[in-house]
Amino acid sequence: MVVIIFSTSCRKEKQMIKTTITLKGLQKASLDTFNNYNSTVLDIIEKYPSQKVSNTKEKYANVYICCKSSNNDTVYVFEECHKVNLLMHDDTINCMGMIDKYTITDFKSGKVMVFVPVNFKINYKIKYLSAKLEIWSEY
Repeated sequence: MVVIIFSTSCRKEKQMIKTTITLKGLQKASLDTFNNYNSTVLDIIEKYPSQKVSNTKEKYANVYICCKSSNNDTVYVFEECHKVNLLMHDDTINCMGMIDKYTITDFKSGKVMVFVPVNFKINYKIKYLSAKLEIWSEY
């Protein structure tokens, strides 16, 4: 007797594309100022890690769509030239993030190169920050 077992996955992989987002038209988000820690806590809703490592010619950013814990505002966080936290590769883990005001950077070119799903559309009503995002899980 021969038994053949086929296994398939129902999970669809997102088709990612490299694109450049122009920051003109987007407003910078403000950090929380009510605490003494100079930081803002965020719930990470969506995450799009860079598919390439930045080099001297091209700099790529990780993209996080987050919700500020203090007021529920949605914020894009662009994290340029940073290695992605391993938690970001697991869609089953809920993660939180924190931005320290001392890690905020700026894109002098006004543009950022990212990898996002094919159907991703930037919402110009959502504000953004460019910073290092410290990440932890909510186990």
